[in-house]
Amino acid sequence: MDLPEVSSINIIKDLFFYFLGAAVIVLGLVSFYTIFYSWKYRRRKNSKDEEPEQIHENRKFEFWMIGLALALVTGFFFYSLNAMNRIQGVPEHPDPELVIVGHQWWWEANYPKDNISTANEVHIPAGKMVHVKFTSADVIHSWWIPKIGRKMDLMPGYDNYMSIYVDKPGVYRGSCSEFCGDQHGWMKIRLIAHTPEGFERWKKQEHTHAPGEQDSLFYRGQQLFHTKSCTSCHSTIVTKKNPNIGPNLANFASREYFLSNVKKNNTANLKAWLRDPQQLKPGAHMPNFALTTEEVNALTHYLQNLK
Repeated sequence: MDLPEVSSINIIKDLFFYFLGAAVIVLGLVSFYTIFYSWKYRRRKNSKDEEPEQIHENRKFEFWMIGLALALVTGFFFYSLNAMNRIQGVPEHPDPELVIVGHQWWWEANYPKDNISTANEVHIPAGKMVHVKFTSADVIHSWWIPKIGRKMDLMPGYDNYMSIYVDKPGVYRGSCSEFCGDQHGWMKIRLIAHTPEGFERWKKQEHTHAPGEQDSLFYRGQQLFHTKSCTSCHSTIVTKKNPNIGPNLANFASREYFLSNVKKNNTANLKAWLRDPQQLKPGAHMPNFALTTEEVNALTHYLQNLK
């Protein structure tokens, strides 16, 4: 697998191959001497039926064996400790730039310093260490993006911290790796690493509300969004957090995917979701509001113009 130049995974990768190399050498030596001495001291056809010479101890050999094993274990202990400290890289009382909250079954992403709250798509700058706090609103989840390398549990009532560093801009995909209920398998992660300039543009765009086509259908959808109690669980204000409820839908039309990054954000999928949420995501907390075709069309138009 062609891995990106990401600091934490490179440290883990190096540690793995050092361990693997040492294990192969030890296995090779043990196998060689086992076979060699089994052959050298085998029972020969013309040998006398008598007990061979017994060797009870070899202090020099024992010291060498114990010393080499101790040196190997000690070396790997301190190397692993150093690797853990380099990967963790979080102060004792961190001031996180990003807070990830796990929900059944979606990801909430808050940027306290920038007063931004969004969902499912996580944005970070490439080439910069980002301090992240992880917690859960309901059950245990686990954040894992294989190409970044680290996995972190999210537990209700408890905060975990991790630093994320990505060298190259791009899209990195992962998923929840701790069983958390019906839709665990579809709780996907989409992390977007921008250039520093691109990240600043993204933050500015999040605070710039410029809805698309504001026609009568848009305002009809906006009205339905309030009268159908959508606002009980969702917000369309980028600075507003709705803990323990539903994803923030501010700038929803700017997201490439929805439903925890499972479905493409297009008209057909959005209409299917509004008609019957359980058909697309069984077990989801959003009820079926029995919307008419006109209401589905209006809400779809409204959401697709939230940019």
